[in-house]
Amino acid sequence: MIIGAPATGDSNPVDQIPPEPPKGVWDRTSGIPGFIKTLYWNVLDRDAESQAVIDHWTQQTYTHGLAHTVCGFFTALRSTAYGQGMSIEAMVDKLYFAVLGRQPEVAGRLHWAAQLRDGMSLLEAANGFVGSDEYRGKVQAGTRPDSIHSPSI
Repeated sequence: MIIGAPATGDSNPVDQIPPEPPKGVWDRTSGIPGFIKTLYWNVLDRDAESQAVIDHWTQQTYTHGLAHTVCGFFTALRSTAYGQGMSIEAMVDKLYFAVLGRQPEVAGRLHWAAQLRDGMSLLEAANGFVGSDEYRGKVQAGTRPDSIHSPSI
């Protein structure tokens, strides 16, 4: 018997409520507002200030697209002392995790770091990630939200 599991035949409605996903992990039932919460954790390492802020970023996402929102979070990160001291490689690591939910492979990390060093904007990088085949596959699998509209630069 699993500790904490109801005995056979027991049905406690409280036990049937799914637990909240861990911070930084997107749950498809939470939609864009839930993804905004994961961006707070995966980019800024904290909770959102309020529901009003989540609502603001949600509206921004529906108006301008997911890449614009991701760029906004990374722009906010770069304005902090923590972000200002962060290497481009560490920024790329966060971008991979925030958008694709994984750590970069070596070649990908080197590629995106070089692109950013050579003048690629954060919005162009975010569009690259959100517009990638890998991201579209994650949308189809239900592990990432739709980008709202096709990325454009």
